[in-house]
Amino acid sequence: MSLQEDNTAYDHMKLEKEDLVARLMGAQMFARFILRGYSAKVSYDVDFMKLPEWQDMQDLEETYKLRPYVAQWKIAAWIGRLDRALDAAIRRRQFQLQSKH
Repeated sequence: MSLQEDNTAYDHMKLEKEDLVARLMGAQMFARFILRGYSAKVSYDVDFMKLPEWQDMQDLEETYKLRPYVAQWKIAAWIGRLDRALDAAIRRRQFQLQSKH
């Protein structure tokens, strides 16, 4: 094996490792959001699946064409928007509950 072949194999392994790390991070972010969504449903009767940010998955669909390492930042931004939308929906729900009393 030549030095160039060794470097190519190393670069390939490095990309695979980065992709696996990106997939793991994406899965962890998504699982955390789903748990928050479930908690919001149980505690405040807020259904995250009805949020406009959840239904607009255009940004997420674009990530299927990208490598996981590149796509992770778009996915993180999408989940961040979902988190903020869920927080806002919970605040609106709490305000409605307080206004009724």
